[in-house]
Amino acid sequence: HTITVLPLITANTIADDQTICYLDAPGLFNGSDPGGGDGSYSYIWEFSSHGGLWETAEGEHNTPNYQSPPLSDTTHFRRVVVSGINNACKDTSNRVTVVFHPLAFGSVDTTTDTICIGEQSLLTFSLSGEGPWDMVFTDDFENYSVNGINSTKHTVAVSPETNDSTTYTYTIAALTDRFGCSVPAKHITGSAGIRVYAYPDPDPGTGGEVCGPIFRLNATAGLGHGMWETPAPATFSPDRASPGATVTVDEFGTYKMTWTETNWQCMASKDIAVTFYEQPLDVYAGEDQHLHYLFETYLEAELPLSMPEAYGTWEVTEGTGRIVFADDPYSEVTGMSFGENVFRWTIYNGVCEPVSDFVTVYIRDLDTPTGFSPNNSGYNDTFVIKGLENSTVNELTIFNRQGNVVFRTVNYMNDWDGRNQNGTPLPEDTYYYILSVDNTYSYKGFIVLRR
Repeated sequence: HTITVLPLITANTIADDQTICYLDAPGLFNGSDPGGGDGSYSYIWEFSSHGGLWETAEGEHNTPNYQSPPLSDTTHFRRVVVSGINNACKDTSNRVTVVFHPLAFGSVDTTTDTICIGEQSLLTFSLSGEGPWDMVFTDDFENYSVNGINSTKHTVAVSPETNDSTTYTYTIAALTDRFGCSVPAKHITGSAGIRVYAYPDPDPGTGGEVCGPIFRLNATAGLGHGMWETPAPATFSPDRASPGATVTVDEFGTYKMTWTETNWQCMASKDIAVTFYEQPLDVYAGEDQHLHYLFETYLEAELPLSMPEAYGTWEVTEGTGRIVFADDPYSEVTGMSFGENVFRWTIYNGVCEPVSDFVTVYIRDLDTPTGFSPNNSGYNDTFVIKGLENSTVNELTIFNRQGNVVFRTVNYMNDWDGRNQNGTPLPEDTYYYILSVDNTYSYKGFIVLRR
């Protein structure tokens, strides 16, 4: 028999120990080129976890170099090299060990919050391992990145948006420690819920003016629920929550109507103005007037005291007249003519139907008596021409039966007591007069003098 003695296998080494991220694959293990044996080599890579038995490594384990799959435990590796017939020569390399960077964990402190849009809510994240950390968190709709976190307790203020109301659930989507290790999903826990409500944009409709105490409101329902308010006493039918409620007020005037919408606790209001006018009923243009040869006077109408916004206007409907102040109930009127002069006083109050009343001013001509008795009885002692006192200029001439002038005066003052021009009492008889007034009118007649 021939016995061949082969040299021992030499230079069977592998490199190196590695520190990796949890659940990552270590780098390629490089083995040296062995010597000895018959020059032809076979390889078997082995691993051992927690110092236990050595087992054949997973994957491609019969190559000079070895790539391990991802690891979750501290693991040792070695390479066994054999050579020769029936693997007569065998050598085991040095051992290398793969360990992990400190494990990192992340969580969102479990909480719930309810806010109005535009407000902020605070999220608190608890982190462990070695920082600084880079984190991505999500609200189920969008991702947000926060880099370089140095504290194990990190707070982020969020202000979510909504058109009505939306619930956002915040969780950690990704977490990386200072080694660049991504924290596995099973090490990330917790969630925070935030419900956000939008502020309403109320549409109270339009205000307006109405004759009477009732107005139909016309708001448009929006977010949440609405409510009508007014600072003065009023009744809303069917109720204040109805956008199109009918409002009835206790007193006339202008009211601010406020339509407030509440979406959770998010409130917004808008106002409209509604003016309620009282319908004028009893309009009074004043008492009729009877005047003698007086072509101007003062009218005496009334404005309703309960209607502060009401106003009136005068107009001539019959006869003549110049109204000095057409909107003054006590206006002076001039330029009237003999006979009936009719004036209309119309009351206006907002959108209510105007209401009118009429007053007549009767202008009579001079009233000349046909006789008088100057006997100092205190009654009918002088020749009194009613209305003459209203003239500007006049001239009175008295004649006897023979046509002789017995008395003449300018601007007669209704004081002739039957004496002639010299002051001598005239005998009882029928006398005649000519009266010129204002250089316009001339009057003739007779007068019987009795004592």
